[in-house]
Amino acid sequence: MSETVTYAGSATVTGGPQVAFTFNLVAEGYSKFNVAVPKKTSKALELKLKGLKVALILIKSTTYGDKLKVDPGGGPLVLDAPMIIGGTGAVSLLGGVNTLTFDNQLDDAVTFDVFVARV
Repeated sequence: MSETVTYAGSATVTGGPQVAFTFNLVAEGYSKFNVAVPKKTSKALELKLKGLKVALILIKSTTYGDKLKVDPGGGPLVLDAPMIIGGTGAVSLLGGVNTLTFDNQLDDAVTFDVFVARV
């Protein structure tokens, strides 16, 4: 059964322009994960795609910075801000996403909220 997943974002410059969007994605499935990564360690998250393609990845963290990284399989990406990657075309730039590996090199534990929609 299909599900409609709505996601949105915006960027605003104080006293300047604003760009905002809302998008409705018809997905065949979705998953939400909560990943706790202790200090100075890595942890892998298997996405369990069930033969479907990833069409949306959203990653939110309790903190951000150059000592936090996620590797979707094509090489590590610094998590210095919340991450939204939408559309199968954009997600395909990451390589074949089946597992997300989180690397926390901070002196404190970090928790990541991950939302993945599949088509």
